[in-house]
Amino acid sequence: MFKQPLLFLSLLVTLLACNETNKPATTAEEIVVPSMGGEFRGVSIGDDYEKVLNIDPANTLYSMPDEIVYRLPVKDASGTWYEITYNFKERGLYDICLEIFPSDSNTSQTVSGDLLKLYKDKYGIPVEDKGYKSWRIMTANAHVITVDLTDSLIKHGKQMIQVRYNESEK
Repeated sequence: MFKQPLLFLSLLVTLLACNETNKPATTAEEIVVPSMGGEFRGVSIGDDYEKVLNIDPANTLYSMPDEIVYRLPVKDASGTWYEITYNFKERGLYDICLEIFPSDSNTSQTVSGDLLKLYKDKYGIPVEDKGYKSWRIMTANAHVITVDLTDSLIKHGKQMIQVRYNESEK
């Protein structure tokens, strides 16, 4: 008598859990994942290629000796999607570029505002120039980097939010 309701309940819980896993990240915490450490998603400027390659192997779009590109999946063609490019020199990771393609203007405003708040809380008031908000910081492993945030770019005919971490020349 209780087998059918329990089966239905466990199936419903499983379906909801799967649906949450496929839901695209929409907050700065979900995108940047500061809880993993490093500057971005557990990665720090200066990290070696192998460490970065192993951060998220399931979402690797392609990798070459000086570049790794990840694409975070979405549920449907009209959803928000993300592409992350990591660039390397002989000294390790020197550039991280996150491109966010929001599904609509409301998502764009929410994600952009949330990222700005995260970076203001973490790095302070940005310098603003030509639509970019920039912070110049020293990382925990003594690299001087610039973090840029802009939400006014167009790529592939879609609005794009870009966050770039780039090691400054010493």
